[in-house]
Amino acid sequence: MKTTNLPFNGQAVLFAGLLAAILGNGCVTPGGGSPELFNGKDLDGWAITDFAGGGKIEVKDGEIHMAMGELISGINLAHQNIPRMNYELSAEAMKLDGNDFFCGLTFPVGDTFASFIPGGWGGTVVGISSIDGMDASENETATSFLGALAVLIFTTKDYWLKDFISGIIVISNGNVEPGDVIRIPDENILAIVLETRTTLTLLRDVIRNHNITIPNSLLLNKQVEILTT
Repeated sequence: MKTTNLPFNGQAVLFAGLLAAILGNGCVTPGGGSPELFNGKDLDGWAITDFAGGGKIEVKDGEIHMAMGELISGINLAHQNIPRMNYELSAEAMKLDGNDFFCGLTFPVGDTFASFIPGGWGGTVVGISSIDGMDASENETATSFLGALAVLIFTTKDYWLKDFISGIIVISNGNVEPGDVIRIPDENILAIVLETRTTLTLLRDVIRNHNITIPNSLLLNKQVEILTT
């Protein structure tokens, strides 16, 4: 399978919206360090890619903000101090507006490149461009948004599943209900229950006089005293 550097194809790529990106851990290599690609302050080490009609790119509040411009906006590393094989690249991004491409993240593969496309071609395609001359909408890496969502749910289940199940138990059994005054001694919480949601419960802390949220698993795994009947 041959990988070629064809991340952007004619009229295919329109960054329709504002992209606020936060590059997190950067590149991680087995047995090596974890160099940060973005320092959270400025675009040191980066260059604004010379796309025709590109939008404004700036750093605000520790984030890289990319305006859509007329066609496409982007940045690229201004150095080669990155691995080309056997590495992991992590990033966080949010699309704030628009209805077409979300992002194209080009990365090195040996002596060539490929691009990860999360949400392309109207926002529904997730895949890698380009393989054997075919972009992410044509090759075997393509999946739908729902398929990508299913993968996301599976890979993140350890973070939310126990709270989700606990929420179902709490709601169905009526363990606590809105208006109940509860005490959780281990957490030094004395509060009024405002709302129980799928993974968390919203409380009004009567000691600190502000609203707090707690994971639903806390209501099942800790001693909870219900002070109202």
